[in-house]
Amino acid sequence: MRIDKNLTADATLMEIARRVKQTRILTPMTQEELAAKSFVSLPTIRRFEAGHDVGFLKALAILKALDLESSIDALVPDQSERPSLYVSGYRERKRASKRNKPNENWKWGDEK
Repeated sequence: MRIDKNLTADATLMEIARRVKQTRILTPMTQEELAAKSFVSLPTIRRFEAGHDVGFLKALAILKALDLESSIDALVPDQSERPSLYVSGYRERKRASKRNKPNENWKWGDEK
């Protein structure tokens, strides 16, 4: 299953849990070994693989124990490494702002 914006948060969690379990089995590593390597309890590993929320820090520990750091990096890419930063005159944004509404009275100029 592909993870995209159409999936609910619960469905996304279930898919991530399925993929983590699949990775663990292909490693090969038992749940007990993963628990020892990640410093996360065995019941937590079982809950996570069943698709239950175990908390972000514990999920990160599990992913790191499976050597999936590069996947974590791809999850939220570092925006300071974008090619547009190397264009002269680029200014880094310090905060988000609301977009201006387009002027609905604007005309091409050839109207009568």
